[in-house]
Amino acid sequence: MEIDFKTLDFIEASGIALLASFVRQQLCRSRPVLFLNAPKCFPFEYLQRMDFFRHFGLFKDEQFARHPQAGRFATMMRIDSNCDPKAVATELADTIGDAKLQLKSDLHNCLFESICNIVDHAGTTGFAVAQSYDRDGGTDRRYSISIADPGVGLKRSLSCNRKLTIPDHRSATELACNTSISGSPNAKDEFGYSRNQGQGLYQIDQIVKSTGGGFSLLSGNYRRRRMSDRVKFIECNHWQGTVLSINLSRSRMNEYVQRTKTSAPIRLG
Repeated sequence: MEIDFKTLDFIEASGIALLASFVRQQLCRSRPVLFLNAPKCFPFEYLQRMDFFRHFGLFKDEQFARHPQAGRFATMMRIDSNCDPKAVATELADTIGDAKLQLKSDLHNCLFESICNIVDHAGTTGFAVAQSYDRDGGTDRRYSISIADPGVGLKRSLSCNRKLTIPDHRSATELACNTSISGSPNAKDEFGYSRNQGQGLYQIDQIVKSTGGGFSLLSGNYRRRRMSDRVKFIECNHWQGTVLSINLSRSRMNEYVQRTKTSAPIRLG
């Protein structure tokens, strides 16, 4: 398998996580992967900084200085049975900085549950990454968070709950964003409490809706895409696992925080 980076000029968080998951999938199938022209692509140092190559033992020699990532980005992290889901969720949520603490706390909680879903069901290694960058001439800032895995996908995962009926992948992506939907309702944390309330994806969807952001959920051959208060389903090329992508902006989050100072905040659950 050859992946040619030569013409790559930009890559978002979702692209990094998805590409890493694809490479991991090929390696697990004993298919060697060759990265062609990686040092020649425009975002080569950026991919190094985000630890993409490091996870595959490549291009360890770096010609730049690393800086603290909190409030700016979260380098790519593995998600598997050996990871700490709370630590991964914290790194991702910290991308939006120390402001809007309640919003960050809510985001952390639902990211934690989503990561636990991968640990419980995917049966392989997933990846999580987050980035932020200025837009509109530096007057605003965009935040992107993505989690991807090459595992069993939503349809099969939710089918573990015998109370649910999931006829196809479109239904799985739709059902997964409803409240109290879980494929592992009996999963427990280290203290014996339920760690999967079936709220993770639902709460992400509600946060994005309230803050005018974007939320994409891809599994099988369907992608559920939310843009602000609109949702549409898009048929696409089949992906065995699941890809979750969140896009938020500082200006819209600030608007939400200002609204909730004088009105009831969003109910998450």
